[in-house]
Amino acid sequence: MELTLHPIATKCFVSGRDFQENDRVVSYLVREAPVPGSGQVTGEVARRDLLESEDGRFMPPAFVFCRWVVAFKQRRADENPALTLKLTAEN
Repeated sequence: MELTLHPIATKCFVSGRDFQENDRVVSYLVREAPVPGSGQVTGEVARRDLLESEDGRFMPPAFVFCRWVVAFKQRRADENPALTLKLTAEN
């Protein structure tokens, strides 16, 4: 299975609030429920980023691959997030 892990979002999935520098952000890698009528046997794999303070309000789907917490850092204008993710990923 090939998977594209997208860079961290800029807004909370639960509240919609913009992340601020050094906010603690909880990230989940999940499998969403299949969309009715789509013919999919399993749902899409997705990343969900939310404020740590909103973690109790997040209703994860049935399957969560993993969860991690990071301090949010604003992206620089010259930063390539996809390249940074590849260079920092562990094999």
